[in-house]
Amino acid sequence: MEALGLCPGDFDGSEASILYVSDVRAAFGTDKATDSLTVLLDCCNAQGNARTQEGVAARLSAFGEGKGLGAIPERLLAGSQADQSSVASRFSGVMQGAFTWAATAAMGQWKTTVERNVARLDVSYGELLQRVRGLLGALSFEQTPVLAGPLGVAAMPVLGCRMEAGETAEDPNAERPPRQLTPDDYWIESVFADGSIAEWGWALCTDERSYSIDGVATDPATEYWYIDSTQVAGLDSIRTLKFKATPLAPGKNYSSPDFFATTYTVYDQNAEWRSTPGLMQAASGGTSHLFVSNSDPMNPVYLQFLTDSEEHLTSIYWYAQNRSNGDLLTPNDFEKVSTPPSGLLEGGEWYYSSIQPKETTRSRIIAGYIDSAGNIVSASPPDSFTVEKVGPGDGLYEVRFKDSFSSEPGVAAKQIYDEGDGEGADTKANVNIPILQRSKVRFKTGNYGGAAVDRNFSFIAVGG
Repeated sequence: MEALGLCPGDFDGSEASILYVSDVRAAFGTDKATDSLTVLLDCCNAQGNARTQEGVAARLSAFGEGKGLGAIPERLLAGSQADQSSVASRFSGVMQGAFTWAATAAMGQWKTTVERNVARLDVSYGELLQRVRGLLGALSFEQTPVLAGPLGVAAMPVLGCRMEAGETAEDPNAERPPRQLTPDDYWIESVFADGSIAEWGWALCTDERSYSIDGVATDPATEYWYIDSTQVAGLDSIRTLKFKATPLAPGKNYSSPDFFATTYTVYDQNAEWRSTPGLMQAASGGTSHLFVSNSDPMNPVYLQFLTDSEEHLTSIYWYAQNRSNGDLLTPNDFEKVSTPPSGLLEGGEWYYSSIQPKETTRSRIIAGYIDSAGNIVSASPPDSFTVEKVGPGDGLYEVRFKDSFSSEPGVAAKQIYDEGDGEGADTKANVNIPILQRSKVRFKTGNYGGAAVDRNFSFIAVGG
C-alpha cells in the first residue's frame, strides 16, 4: 500500500505504529484538512529542503494532488535547519523534544478564536516562530526552527483555515492567573510611625493541596485573609505592613500561625501613589489605603485596602506593574466572606481570593458521527453527548451535550453517504437544524427531494 505516514515518538518499526495522514484527515474532516494542514516536525535535519521543490512541503502537496485530494496548502514548522540536530531534554520532569516544548508552550499563551467553524490561535506563524526561537535561544539549544508554506504564510493565523493574513495579536493575549502570595502561612504585623507594632491579620495561601482552618477545609490554590477589624480604623497611621512567612505544613490544622522560621516581605504605605492610574476607587466618603512593596523598586507591587465612610474594610486588591509600559496589571480581587463557616476565628473579617486561572474564552469543540439508526459511530471527546431519534416522522435526531455550552454554540452538519461507487448521494440531500440550545441540538435529515428520511450524518459544535 502506498500512503503518506507519520512516525510518532513511540514508533516500534511495525506498520501498526504508523500514523497515516489519511486517518488524521478523516478524523478531522477532509474539507478542513484540505484548507489547512499544519505540520510540526521535531526531528534532526527537519528543514530538509523544505524551501525547494524536493522539500517536505512540496512533496506533501504533490502527494495530495497525485491521490486526487487536491493541493494541500500546508504550513510546515520544522524544529531545526537542514544541517542541525533537534535536541531532546527534560521539561517539568518529562523528556521531550526541545522544539515541541517551546512550540506548545508558546502556543498556549494566545487565545483561541473560532473562524469558519474552525478554532485557530490569535498568533501568526511568523510571530510564533520568533517566540519559539527565543525560548530555545534563551536555554542555549543550538537549533534554529524554520517556517515553510504558501506565499505570505508568516502573516497567517496559526491553525487558521484561510490562505491569507488574518487578525492576530503580537503579544500573548490568553488570560493568565492573577498575582499571588507564595503558598505559605503568613502573620501580618503593622508598624506605626512611633515604632510600635501590633498584630494586624493573618493570611493562609494554599498550594495544590487542601488544608484546614480550625477544622474547616480550605480550597487548593486560594488565599484566605483574616483581618482584625479593630485595627482597620488605624490604617492611616500605619507606616508599614510586615508579612512574616512560615512554610506550609501538610496535615496541620491551622488556627493561628506559630513560627519556627520566618522570612519578611514589607509593604510601606505611600499616600503619594494613591493617584496612580488604574487603581480602584473608594466609595463616596471612603478612603483608599495604598501600600507598596519595597523589595524591587523597579517593579513595584501594590496592596490596596478600601474602607467606607465609617472606616470599615470593604475590599482588598493586589496589583503589579507591567514592565514594558508601566500600566497596572488586572488586579486580584479578594471577595469578602459575608458569613464565614462556623468554627473560624471570630472578631475579624475573612476574605479570600482564588489564584486559579479565571474562566477563559477558550472554545470547546464537540464532534460526532451518527448513523441513520441514531447510533453514535464516533464522538470527540468520547462520551461528550447522547443521541435519541425523535418523532413524529423520520430523519429527526436530538443530540444532548453532557456539559452544556455557556451560550448557543455554532453548529454545522453534513450527510455522510459512503455507499455505492464512491460518487456520493445527490448534493441536494441535506441536514438542517430546527432546534439549537446550549444543552442540545436537533438535526433533520432529508433526501434530494426534500422529504425527511433517516440518514448518516456528522456534526461539529463550537462554543464556550
